[in-house]
Amino acid sequence: MLILYFINDMMKEYKIGDVAFALSQEALNVRLTSADKNVLFAKQNVDDIFSLINHNFTIVNDFYRSIVKNSGLNIEFEEISQISFSIVLHYLYMYNLWRNTYKKQANRKLSFDTKDLSHPSTHDIIFKYFSTKYPADWAAKSAVLIGMSDRELLDYYEGRKQFYNK
Repeated sequence: MLILYFINDMMKEYKIGDVAFALSQEALNVRLTSADKNVLFAKQNVDDIFSLINHNFTIVNDFYRSIVKNSGLNIEFEEISQISFSIVLHYLYMYNLWRNTYKKQANRKLSFDTKDLSHPSTHDIIFKYFSTKYPADWAAKSAVLIGMSDRELLDYYEGRKQFYNK
């Protein structure tokens, strides 16, 4: 469900799924703010960024909701919305940054690439969410979304920790 509130000509508030956020135009950039996010998208406008977030969120959220429905594990759809939103912002920020930084990326589409669902950065976002919210059983919840057994996930997670500690 999409809800839109206009605060003024420069700021708009939105709610997608269970996630509320505001977009504001700052010169040639757009700032997104939410309860726990503050992201600047260079050389964008509010309407385009909202359209991209809405489109990309639908892709990611639908993917994880279908996994949860078939898992039998108790993961709330609100949590899936939060994770999906974090993933969408991560990649939208990166894609936009690359587009504005590298000449070869100047025409890069900002739509979510589904291959990124299996990227380690996506897994790190899932780990962070569940380990913060559910320290006792974060691995079981993460394993479901990532598509691994609990043992495979713990081995993979150890590898990710080593990667960051190098």
